[in-house]
Amino acid sequence: MDDILSLPKGWVSGGYTAIVNFEETIVYVYQALHGGLCLHTSQLDQALQLIKAKFNTKDNIQKQTILKPNYISRPTIFLNSPTFAWAFLKELPKKWLWLEKPFSAKDDFIIALSAYYLALNVFEFINLIISGNEKAIIDKDIISLSATLCFLLDNDENIERQAYRLFTNDPKQVKNIWNNLGIENSRVSELWPYWVTNMEQWVRSWKGQERPLFQKEIVHKYLMDDIN
Repeated sequence: MDDILSLPKGWVSGGYTAIVNFEETIVYVYQALHGGLCLHTSQLDQALQLIKAKFNTKDNIQKQTILKPNYISRPTIFLNSPTFAWAFLKELPKKWLWLEKPFSAKDDFIIALSAYYLALNVFEFINLIISGNEKAIIDKDIISLSATLCFLLDNDENIERQAYRLFTNDPKQVKNIWNNLGIENSRVSELWPYWVTNMEQWVRSWKGQERPLFQKEIVHKYLMDDIN
């Protein structure tokens, strides 16, 4: 990952933006496949290890995590659109037939990918708490998400339910997202309803959908009840 993010020595930074920032696309695809496979094999903790790790970047200023929109939801090549980027990921099994080996059953890939993005969404919530940005969670303004929930815009309740079951398959691993960082369950439970409200607002904010935007509850609304 360091080699990808640092770019080759002598790489020219001028030119067509999507090419100049090609490392974003590679990281985006890699982290999605890695995360999806980890969730598919009940290794939530391993999926998040990659997100927590810090890597060298092309600016060489300091090591950073990849919990950033251009790496996990909207690389430049997709016109910075999370829905375009998500649509690309969903089509990968049709382009890369080798994905049929680990994800053999129908919908296994999209279920695992959706479960991974649920995990990322929860981790982003926890990351805001750790960084002292609880105000962003409580405020009514829509949060600019790094870990978007584009699979909810597909409006496939069957996929949503299966992804949620996969994500919560091991409640201890879910709680470890914050317990391993020293955050009490009580604090997470206190702030969770505010996060849910933000997520529902985020989904409703998307325009141009054929359906009325998200009049139902988000799939992980009752996460705190379900894992306790």
